[in-house]
Amino acid sequence: MTINRREFMLSTAVGSLASIAWPAFAAINPKLAGVLNEISNQVIAASPETSSYLGLDSGANAGARGRLDDRSSAGRATTSADIPRYQRMLASVDRTTLTGHDKLLYESVAYELAIGAAGAVFP
Repeated sequence: MTINRREFMLSTAVGSLASIAWPAFAAINPKLAGVLNEISNQVIAASPETSSYLGLDSGANAGARGRLDDRSSAGRATTSADIPRYQRMLASVDRTTLTGHDKLLYESVAYELAIGAAGAVFP
């Protein structure tokens, strides 16, 4: 299996978001939690391999078991086009109101998305 830098960074970001326990999410800013959940859900839906890797390929997501990520030029273009949308979603959260753990989560995801956007220039 070959993975490029962009896919690695995006899957790392999703893995980081998905691996956070719900008790930790319960304490964070509700707007931030909603945005992070939506980004995670969209990335996982677009990546059946990530869904399987995270053990989320059961129940309603069982169809992910028999599929592979789209590594075609069109698939890479879609992934690259999604990153600015995720950045806009994250920007909808007023980061000046965040403190502590919330601010760290926001900054971490913003950094991962920036790295993903920078990697999108590579074929």
